Amino acid sequence: MIYYQYNSNFITVIGQTYSHRSTFKNWGGYFLGQTKSWRMPFSDSLLSEVERLCRQHGGGVLDQEPLAETADPNGLTQSGSASTQDGDAAPALGGLCVSELLDIVNGAITRTFPSPIWVVGEVQNLNYRAQRGVFFNLAEQAQTEVSGSTLAISAVLWSDTLQRLEKRFGKDKISEFLQDGLALRVLCQVQFYRGRAQISLVVQDIDPEYTKGALALAREKLLKELRAKGLDLANKQRTLTAFPFKIGLITAENSRAASDFLHQLAQGAFCGEILFYQAAMQGERSPAEVRAGIQKLVAEQCDLIVLTRGGGSAADLRWFDTPEIAYAVAQCPIPIVAAVGHHDDRCVAEEICFHREKTPTAAADFILNCFIKTQQRIEHCIALCKLQLDQVYSHLFEKQNVLKERLKSAASDALVRKQESLLNLTHTLATQSRRQLALREQALATFQAGLAFQTNVKVTKFITQLAELQNKMQWQIALRLERLAVQNQHLEQTLHNADPRPWLQRGWTQLWQGQKQIQSIHDVAEGSVLWTRLIDGVMKVQVKEKIAKEETRHA
Repeated sequence: MIYYQYNSNFITVIGQTYSHRSTFKNWGGYFLGQTKSWRMPFSDSLLSEVERLCRQHGGGVLDQEPLAETADPNGLTQSGSASTQDGDAAPALGGLCVSELLDIVNGAITRTFPSPIWVVGEVQNLNYRAQRGVFFNLAEQAQTEVSGSTLAISAVLWSDTLQRLEKRFGKDKISEFLQDGLALRVLCQVQFYRGRAQISLVVQDIDPEYTKGALALAREKLLKELRAKGLDLANKQRTLTAFPFKIGLITAENSRAASDFLHQLAQGAFCGEILFYQAAMQGERSPAEVRAGIQKLVAEQCDLIVLTRGGGSAADLRWFDTPEIAYAVAQCPIPIVAAVGHHDDRCVAEEICFHREKTPTAAADFILNCFIKTQQRIEHCIALCKLQLDQVYSHLFEKQNVLKERLKSAASDALVRKQESLLNLTHTLATQSRRQLALREQALATFQAGLAFQTNVKVTKFITQLAELQNKMQWQIALRLERLAVQNQHLEQTLHNADPRPWLQRGWTQLWQGQKQIQSIHDVAEGSVLWTRLIDGVMKVQVKEKIAKEETRHA
């Protein structure tokens, strides 16, 4: 059963409250360990909820004096003065104790925010905790004189609410918007945690459209800034060489985008050079690493730079809407082909680059088509020259018969020169292709031979070291065994020398007085009781007379 009391400031609930602790927390309550009760700020609506809960579980209001006339469990009365156990009046002290102040703050927050409100902020310090929920901060730049200062408030999205939102919007969509750095609009219940005197937000709903709108506004703002500076067309106006043999590739290492791009070039028999620069395609490291990759490939004097990844959501692609990447692309002196967002997801980097393709495979086809288009232009020039020569020949043929042979010869010579020029150009192209291929094969063979040599050297070195270590261990083991044998022999001899049994069998004996062994007649006095040890036992004897060694000799 559950019972309650109340006054103008608090509602106190006692009884079997354990199973309802989450409900009391949502109502702004806190647990009083001394009285095993829950206390909540007073409001008419909350009093009705508490009464309904108590009656559902067989309880109700307690038939006791109102709380306003009783002492607080922490030792303070309603007026804030200390209560005494002997009934003597204590001197009144001005001010509130900490617990009363926190109670008043809690009540003020509960009355000010009786229902959830929408809050806008940037996600920071995102932390997923299994079986509990998602913890993060909502932050914004503080409008103060201190640059870089941030205002932040802690927020929590409990696991049951998270599951409800994932079921409503889709798990991938929720993960897309719950990312550090994204602007978020959330429906929250403002809650005061009394134990730490801290205000926090309990998230109940998310507005995905707000985040999409914020990303779109930031994108348009950056494009407008680039257009104002004339940088939106800077890379588009770069000149692409007819034969882009040296290609710079910026993407994530071991990514599907890199494998698709390289596979498509291999299928097209591309014989040029690929300079790969590894960069993060998502996350806070992306802008700096992509910019560094562009600078590195510019220094390598590439003919073309390809910036690609395997598509993604608008939130995943937002890193390519950052000013850092946009200015790096716009100011790059080398044409850049971007294949970042599939379908209609166009980021700022794709809007201002030299050429945009939807996929890494399409970007590779663009490079291959550059060679095909150059070949087509050469064939078109040849065909045009042939056509012009035919027209000239036909025109001259109609003229004076006197000039016919000379003009025919001149036309033939011109045709031969054009054909020779074509053959030379074709031979040059084939020679360059074969030379590049031979260089690559030679480099591969050299690398393979070097790798095999280094492997054999290391294996031989390891075998030699292992043999030396084995010999050294065998020698040390033999030396140790020899030392142990000598020590064992010495111990056996010492034990043999210390054994009294041979002496006892010859009639010798040992004498003790207490724990002391007698070595000389001077160690005992006449009348002393001694113990003597024989081969088959011990005897107790008494010294009647002492005779020195010299006296024995004279006797």
